[in-house]
Amino acid sequence: NIIARFSHLDRTSIMTSISSLNNDVLLCIFSAAVRMSLPNPDLKSAPLNLSRTCRRWRELLLTNALLWVRLRCESDHELMLAPLWLQRSQNAVIDVEMCGEFQNRALLLAVLTRILSNQSRLRRLVLIGLDLEGFQPIAAMELANLVDLRLMSLWGRNSLPFTSLRPQPAQQPIAPMLRRLDFAYDKPTKQMQRELWSLLKQCPQLKELAIKADFGDYPEDDGLDDHVLVFKNLQLMVLSTSIRARDYTRRLLQHLEAPSLVSLSIGEFMSNPVAEAVHQFLFRSHYGSPVRRARLSMGVYNKELHGKILQALPDLTGLRL
Repeated sequence: NIIARFSHLDRTSIMTSISSLNNDVLLCIFSAAVRMSLPNPDLKSAPLNLSRTCRRWRELLLTNALLWVRLRCESDHELMLAPLWLQRSQNAVIDVEMCGEFQNRALLLAVLTRILSNQSRLRRLVLIGLDLEGFQPIAAMELANLVDLRLMSLWGRNSLPFTSLRPQPAQQPIAPMLRRLDFAYDKPTKQMQRELWSLLKQCPQLKELAIKADFGDYPEDDGLDDHVLVFKNLQLMVLSTSIRARDYTRRLLQHLEAPSLVSLSIGEFMSNPVAEAVHQFLFRSHYGSPVRRARLSMGVYNKELHGKILQALPDLTGLRL
């Protein structure tokens, strides 16, 4: 117990001992404190609280941008402090989470504008339950360092994470480093359904893909073209759509290849056309692909068709039906 060990010392002795620590040791302590604390900007959060202790600590914290690279806002109060984190993180790569029902929309838009102006610095971007209609489309950004992107609705609230997505005119993909993409919405609009496909075409290095949405039935206008996307590094894929979106699921599977896939989850009752699309997807991704874990909602059992799916999974070690 630290308190018991130092209970015999007075405050002056303790402060004298701390003051004798060199800067490198102090920075290690500060880094540990920041990692253990929540990333929400607050007067009691580790980096800001420590910077108010003394002049020496403040100078150390202000000159080390890596202590300010984690930012999560869940209230208007935290939004007010967000620009301070962005300023003190200087040019370092940052992780940003924005989730909640913010009351001050003008402040939210101002902070998001500031964040998106630093788009090349984003390593992780999580937008949950935000109404961002009219905002700069993601496809117009340069997300060179983005590794993790999550776009989700909140408690059934219908929100727009990106609008008016247009094909990127540049030859380079907008998110060449993106490894994880989560798209989870209760009732995405037809526009979002089209934009999702455009976004997928900009993320060639995906390792994890999760699409969980109650898509409407827009077979003539779902945005899927004849292009087949090959995700060479994709290892985990989760597709959980509604029964009414079976045709979208089928068409999506027809446009994907994943030769390195290890885990596959289809979270809907598969009709025969969807089951056939799963089989063709596995076949295109090389028959005998390394899939080891599968979670399939078979629906009405079709011995021949579902048998073909299982035959396409020779390395399967775990199956949940």
